[in-house]
Amino acid sequence: MILLDITSLKTLQKRSSQSFHQQKKFIADVLAGKQCNCPHCGKALLVEFDEAQGMTKILCKKLCTNLVLER
Repeated sequence: MILLDITSLKTLQKRSSQSFHQQKKFIADVLAGKQCNCPHCGKALLVEFDEAQGMTKILCKKLCTNLVLER
């Protein structure tokens, strides 16, 4: 059993919150039409809208970034 002290838990919560907000901003920028690059390979990201399935995909050509957003 691993016990976390309060300081470790607060640090983990802070990092998780920062990561969530960075990802949220990243997705908002892409969907707003801003030029964004894949954080892994640096290639331009593409946005695909699939109206039939009600999904939006954000991906790069190498597929190291491949996000599927449901509406």
